Amino acid sequence: MPGRGSRPPRRYTVPMPLPREPRLDALDRLRAHRVRADKDVSMRSLLEREAVELRRTQKRLGNAAAVWAETCPPDLLGHTSLAGLLRGVLTIRVRDASTRYELDRMLRSGGEAAMVRRLNAPVRKVKLVVAPPGSAPGSAPDSPPRNPPR
Repeated sequence: MPGRGSRPPRRYTVPMPLPREPRLDALDRLRAHRVRADKDVSMRSLLEREAVELRRTQKRLGNAAAVWAETCPPDLLGHTSLAGLLRGVLTIRVRDASTRYELDRMLRSGGEAAMVRRLNAPVRKVKLVVAPPGSAPGSAPDSPPRNPPR
């Protein structure tokens, strides 16, 4: 017995689909046949770019690593690494200032001229740079950086 203010029972109905336009149906049929290539989520493109960059570097440096290994004094070779060749300047990274000083004396006493003659790459001069702490060639850093990042 419905009392005062009561509502009639709810009737749930299924909504009727609206008529579709024929052009939309044609588009849906075309979408079903379209084949999209899956997105390449692998690291292939990154690795290919790195391989190209490594080939360029190897081509630029030529035989510089072998010539440097023969020219550099054996006791200092572990303290150095080739940083690159740009515009005729071969850059060699050294661990510390004392190593840089010794190599600078060796290069100025005729080592640079002999090295440039033996290189396949067009090198005008050899530049020695001291590596920043933490990226020194040949070994791990001796002490942690003074101001670590926060």
